[in-house]
Amino acid sequence: MFLNQTNRYGSILFQFLPIFNAHIKTSKMKRIYFLLIVLIAFAGKTSAQTDMQLITFNWKNGDTVRWNTSGSYGMIIQWGFRNIGPTALVQSTDTILLRRAYTTGGNNVVRLTLPTAGVPVGDTVYFRDTAFFTSGPTPNPYNWCDSMWVKRGSTVFSDPSVANNKNCFTLNFKQMPPASVGNVANNKNGLSIYPNPASNYASVKYKFTSASDARAVVKDMTGKTVMTNEFGKNLFGEQEFKLDVSGLANGLYIMEMFVNDDKQVIKFNVQK
Repeated sequence: MFLNQTNRYGSILFQFLPIFNAHIKTSKMKRIYFLLIVLIAFAGKTSAQTDMQLITFNWKNGDTVRWNTSGSYGMIIQWGFRNIGPTALVQSTDTILLRRAYTTGGNNVVRLTLPTAGVPVGDTVYFRDTAFFTSGPTPNPYNWCDSMWVKRGSTVFSDPSVANNKNCFTLNFKQMPPASVGNVANNKNGLSIYPNPASNYASVKYKFTSASDARAVVKDMTGKTVMTNEFGKNLFGEQEFKLDVSGLANGLYIMEMFVNDDKQVIKFNVQK
């Protein structure tokens, strides 16, 4: 009787054994399959990397930045973001983040949306911003550093060479006297525009120290050119020009003054 029961249980055990073995095999396959998924996913993440190079225009070591408390002095700063490779950046998933040296607090990082075509390997995209300085930093001279990084979704993009993601310059900050009411002066040579705000016409004054060619480019706050004006050639001494702003909508504008190869920037308002 005992032997029969043993045989019976032995028979039952044998009947379950193939099922148990099959379960073990299935579990191993699942583990192997899961492991393959993990390895593939990990390999996919590690291959999604690119070397991005940050280029900061406008500055060189030793430059002087002028400022006053009324914010009359400014610069248009341009950055370039070059994709050295090996992975292209895609508009739908990737975002460039730029940390600007001249702002503090929560507004010093800008999220830049990529163009529709993304940024293929070897291409460069550009970002332009206008900075007006109402104070000077400490210490002075100041170590000005811009930096950038890329996110794919919520994950920081792997960059094999982070050394070129940051640009630093030693700049001198010089305080200038406040601008008079109705007259906003810029960096040098008495560049001014008045009245400010302007409604139909604004007067631009500038003192030329040598015979020079001059032209002006007016841009809105998105960087779009809304007006160009050729002031003349072989200009010398203090000159005054009329700027017709009657066709501009109310708002803040930037005028870039080109004197030969030199560029200065001034801001003004249109209010009708």
